[in-house]
Amino acid sequence: GRASAAARRCVGLIEGLMAEGRATATLSSLLTSGRSATKTAVAPLTRRTTPCGATRPRGTSSRPRFAPTRPVLGHRHLSTTTTSSSASASSMSETHKTSTHFCDACGSETSVLVPEGDNRPRRVCQNCGKVHYVNPKVVVGCLVEHTCEETGARQVLLCRRAIDPCRGLWTLPAGFQECGESTSEGAARETREEANAEVSIAAPYAHLDIPAISQTYVIFRGTFKHASASRSGSSLHSPGQETLETKLFDLEKVPHEEIAFSSVRVVLGKYAEDVRRGRYSFHHGVIEKEAGVAASSPRFKLAQYTGLPTEHKL
Repeated sequence: GRASAAARRCVGLIEGLMAEGRATATLSSLLTSGRSATKTAVAPLTRRTTPCGATRPRGTSSRPRFAPTRPVLGHRHLSTTTTSSSASASSMSETHKTSTHFCDACGSETSVLVPEGDNRPRRVCQNCGKVHYVNPKVVVGCLVEHTCEETGARQVLLCRRAIDPCRGLWTLPAGFQECGESTSEGAARETREEANAEVSIAAPYAHLDIPAISQTYVIFRGTFKHASASRSGSSLHSPGQETLETKLFDLEKVPHEEIAFSSVRVVLGKYAEDVRRGRYSFHHGVIEKEAGVAASSPRFKLAQYTGLPTEHKL
């Protein structure tokens, strides 16, 4: 089965190159041998196993039915189903950019089709019919609060990034949620990895969606676990592998012109407002930005914003 899938994949790649006029004589000869290898590997089989483990007679198909499509040679198959919303158009774009062109179940090529009962283009395996979904990424992070013992000033922990995007700019400790962890666990882990800081998660603070890049941000409030045992705030944190520098900033000294991401700009701005009011709120909104705008650019709009006051006072 694996040999057959590999042979089919090689044949598909070479056919795509031939269709584009980029195949050499060597590749053309490989195509002939690849087809022979495919036939040799598949010929002895009389029955195939369906995805659910049952068997079906050779020549029948368990593929799902799809909406009409117009195939294009190679792996750039486009759906002819018209989309009536920008969300559907965005879905088409994300499907092409982020999906694998080969099935992770059987190794065969995938095409962009609209499965029956669905309304969006998806990557679908031409052989076994598996639908490869592309879902948004969840970013989790922590707004670490601290009170300076010497001045009594309220401070927040920021990390200066050592990697792209936005290398050299400041951000909250945050990153993609891992499988098998809750959002709060992920926020604490990211703070440990990026700032070598152990924190206690206090409460959810912000949920921000960025549809343009298919990401959603979940930010928690937290405090240092061992703050009472240390008189120096600097001993509570240090740069991790992806961080150039960590620092506790007084709120009025936060370098707003050097902030890495639009989501962090929003969170820091709302936190400053909460401090002035003397009460925490939970913040939700959608960050809208045009395609191609840099992650650190202030050119964005916070839409559908809701601030829900909580019972927690500062």
